[in-house]
Parts: sequence; C-alpha cells; structure tokens
Amino acid sequence: MEGRRPNGLAVVLVNCNDPAQEDDFDRWYNEVHLPDVCNPGVFPRATRYQNPNAAGGDEQPRYAALYETDRDDPGAAWVDNREHTGGLRAQGRIHAALKASYVGVYKRIGGPPPAARPVTGVLIVLNNCADPARDDDFNAWYDDVHIPDVLSTGTYHSAVRYENTDPESGPRYLAVYETDAADPIAQVDVLIKALAEMNAYRIDFIERRLLAAYAMTYSTVSGAVPARA
Repeated sequence: MEGRRPNGLAVVLVNCNDPAQEDDFDRWYNEVHLPDVCNPGVFPRATRYQNPNAAGGDEQPRYAALYETDRDDPGAAWVDNREHTGGLRAQGRIHAALKASYVGVYKRIGGPPPAARPVTGVLIVLNNCADPARDDDFNAWYDDVHIPDVLSTGTYHSAVRYENTDPESGPRYLAVYETDAADPIAQVDVLIKALAEMNAYRIDFIERRLLAAYAMTYSTVSGAVPARA
C-alpha cells in the first residue's frame, strides 16, 4: 500500500490457472481489470503483488491484490462497487485463466503510523483468535505486543490491522506488513526465525489461516514496479 492507511481493504487472492497465459493474465489484470474495479471511485486505489515461488491453489495463492477505500463502511462500499463490476464476466472482461482463491473486505482497526519508506513487498496474515472468549485479550496482545515485536526485528517497517466486515465469510482479522527489503519474499523466513529467537509468538492465541509474503508488482498510484532479482 506504499505507506497509505486506508480505512478499508478488499483482499483478493487469485491464481492464473494456465501457465502459458501468465504474461497475458498480468497485462489484463493491470491494464483492464484494475481500471474496471477502481475507476468507479469506490475503491479508487489498488496494488498487486506476486509470489512466483507459491504453489498456487487456495493454500498458496500466487497473486494478491489490495483494493483501498476511504469510506466509513468498507463492506457497504464493496456492495456499491459490485453495481459497477457485477456484470464484467458477462461483458467478457474477466480473463479466462482467472481462478479466485479468496475475497474478503476488511475495516481498519489498528496499527502504528506508517513509515515514510519505500515498499517492495508485503506480508499478508489472515487469522482468527483461537479462543473467541479471549478476543479482547487477543487484540490487545496483537496491537501492544505482537506488532511492536515484529517491527523491532527490522524485517518490516509498517503494519496495519483490519477486521472482516462479514466475519462469517472468512478469517476475522487481517494484518498487512510492509517491507523495503531487496528480497521481500524471503523476509518472512527472517521474521519467523527472529520471533522464535525472541520467544515472541503466542501460538495459543492465533488460529492462522494464511501467512504469505509477496513482492509488489504494480500500483495504480505509482505504476509498474521493476523486476527484482
């Protein structure tokens, strides 16, 4: 998100189900699909990410897109946006190789002020509190202990937390961590090792649904991102 802190995020995790069409899929996503979703102005900004090492499928989606809204009610905003995007498939504007893994709409609930640093990639974490009766404790721990622990490792410089606007539809909580590392995908392994050495991970609190690192590839704000080694 390049340091922005939107009030709401739509998280879209997808795969291209035909490797022979990857280049055309990327062109369509950047040049056709992002404008189709963003131009109505409800979710006016979007950023795309890729993990070329991901296996694909629902467990390891290869592509991620984060659509941003500043509206007070992101869930209602997504419904409004569907009035503009609901007919795209019938119009032939959805790529034949697109395979969606997860779509969720989240409202911002916390995180420190963003750092004024470049962004090369993100760590996307979807989870639930392992014990719903301890939800308040979970959120206090996440905001006051876990995020500071993560940022103290130097692997990620910004963090924002969100809550699902429809908790029955998927994981309740989303955290997005931003990095300026030369290899943003490798950062997750560095982080996990650092937290283990700090003994700073409360597995009793967290029911993890997805933890995936992605390199930023395209932004509707800043354009295409040069390929990194």
